[in-house]
Amino acid sequence: MTMPAHAAQAAQEPEALFTPVNLNGLIAELNLPVQAYRVLLMLQEHQEPGGQIVIAQEQLGKLLGVSRSSVTSALAALDIAYLVHMKSYGVYQLNSMIAGYRTPGEAWDAIEAMPDAMRLDDDDFVKEYRERVKQEEATRETRRRRSILRAV
Repeated sequence: MTMPAHAAQAAQEPEALFTPVNLNGLIAELNLPVQAYRVLLMLQEHQEPGGQIVIAQEQLGKLLGVSRSSVTSALAALDIAYLVHMKSYGVYQLNSMIAGYRTPGEAWDAIEAMPDAMRLDDDDFVKEYRERVKQEEATRETRRRRSILRAV
């Protein structure tokens, strides 16, 4: 017995996931680097239910047509924004509020379990993000100065 064409096509299509939050407005406010947007969209495309993604940086770079170092920089920006967290090499986790879930109930359970500081709907989220960016820039500048002093 053969499988009907529409059933075979459905079996090949990725599972449709429910995402609880539309983050487009928030992302616009964050003013992330362009490559960070592209990496985020690719990660969302490759996520498992619950927001985990297993993909190497090299593979992300190939999919996007950019270098591994560009992917690394983009992932660092997404981490500072609390949008993506690297769990281990090649394993990433989307923020629970932008991850895809099988049901709305799974989504709300994950959101309720997350720390308040990671919530994208916090009134101070953008302000706190900008503070984290300033701190990261200051840290980089300190490292740069130290490396210059060592070279002298």
